[in-house]
Amino acid sequence: MIESLLFAILSAEEIPPPTFEQARASCFADRALPREHVAGCTQILDAATLDQRTRTRALFRRAGAYMALRDPRAAIEDYTATLALNPDMSEARLNRAIAYRAARQYDLAIADYDALIAASPREARLYNNRGNAHRDAGHTELALADFTEATRLNPLSPQAFFNRGALYMQLGRDREALAEFDHALALDPQYAQARAARAQLEPR
Repeated sequence: MIESLLFAILSAEEIPPPTFEQARASCFADRALPREHVAGCTQILDAATLDQRTRTRALFRRAGAYMALRDPRAAIEDYTATLALNPDMSEARLNRAIAYRAARQYDLAIADYDALIAASPREARLYNNRGNAHRDAGHTELALADFTEATRLNPLSPQAFFNRGALYMQLGRDREALAEFDHALALDPQYAQARAARAQLEPR
């Protein structure tokens, strides 16, 4: 009876909320779980006295955690707030473009990639990523042009060759698709997606 009463007393005890420093640690810790990042960052973002640099970092970190939790719309909101504080933060714009695509807001993703490419016109991955957004939006010729530019700028990266091959395959241009998959596999023999796609084109 005494033990049961003691357990009831202990069970009713309230756990104090994390201190600001504990919340800050959860927000920025490399090994924290996404939900811990969200909780920690949310607590410190509620602090009215937070300086702009820390607020920018916290918004950016929480946005990444939302993406890990498969909530791209929440991530978009935080990336947009991050860019309002630091419009030149290209990593936030790139991640927002990825989040827009995940949320199927393809035109907005393309607009962010347009801005990124204007600032860094020789960065192959931007063309590859924009090509994916164009493909998802049904802009076939624009997607092909972007994948082709990505292969020109970085001929040693297999991703754009694979993406161009997948689009050729979607269009029924199997011979061209096969050549792209072979090229991707020559660059990366362990590229499982390219190998699986190529197997679909092999005669049975």
